Amino acid sequence: GYGGVRQCRLSRIPQRFVMGVSSGNAGSEVLSLARCFDGAAKVVWRSGASDMYGDDTKMAPYGLKGWYASLANETDAARDALTLAAVERTIVPDMAINALRTVGVSATREHTYVDVGPHINLGVLEPLTRWFEEGGLSTLALVRIRRHRYATVRSWLSTEPPTAPCGGLASDRGAVAASTGQYHLCPLVHSVVLAPPAGVWERLDAAQRNMWFIDEVEARWQRLLAKHPSTERLELKWCAPTDFSTLLGEYARFVGGTDLTALDECKQPQAELIDALPADGAYNDTYLAGRDEEYLRLMGLTSTVSNGTSWTARAQTILATQQSVLCP
Repeated sequence: GYGGVRQCRLSRIPQRFVMGVSSGNAGSEVLSLARCFDGAAKVVWRSGASDMYGDDTKMAPYGLKGWYASLANETDAARDALTLAAVERTIVPDMAINALRTVGVSATREHTYVDVGPHINLGVLEPLTRWFEEGGLSTLALVRIRRHRYATVRSWLSTEPPTAPCGGLASDRGAVAASTGQYHLCPLVHSVVLAPPAGVWERLDAAQRNMWFIDEVEARWQRLLAKHPSTERLELKWCAPTDFSTLLGEYARFVGGTDLTALDECKQPQAELIDALPADGAYNDTYLAGRDEEYLRLMGLTSTVSNGTSWTARAQTILATQQSVLCP
């Protein structure tokens, strides 16, 4: 930690920060590649914070994962205060220093700092938004990225070992926190919006737990918008890699206006978006739709009615990530 970013000279803070909100494996790596964009816009590109906080090892019990898990037993008020302090004393100063080292002291202020990695899920999103809104030192813009629900699940399950919230590797709280994957949340450790009913989490398989994570990120996003409705934001969705042709152009304009363009080489399906599990394999859309139906029922997000099923009141904040809405 540092003495606080307010002790830095204003000239050393980028004038605008663009951060991403996604479940991960949603294309943020491509959206953070400087080689994919060209133009006169002054941008500092950053891809995640793994090397800054020691989170580069997926199962590491330290870095942002360890810090956020350490807040598990705090009251809501204490957790809010601690996360806001971390934003003030560590997160924002680290980004400012990274920008300074990249472009130099004299040029930092005129740049936009871009990092759309999913590390923001670990308790950083809401206090970061609050800090920028109240502090006035710079502006914050958020990019909400939603990917095909079942392709995202396949992407997580294609890692080795497969990635899922809580990992399922141990029962004690400390070990579970260490096995939550990259930037996955875990309802056994973290304070969550979409809390599973008693006994339900143990009944969910890895695919369903990833569906929960996708929905938890959305529930947090909707809570943020309710608290900070004026936050500058761009919402993107994609159902197939070829959608990036349109998505990248819109994203480039959001980041740099007319002074930034997306290059053709990144408008085609990227290697980073090709997952190991095929869409027509064991975890195909039909199979995952069945697992999804059970997950939604167990979580109390759908209920049975005379002509089928309907969304419950609890589901209203996570409709945007449902397959029937996102990629029908």
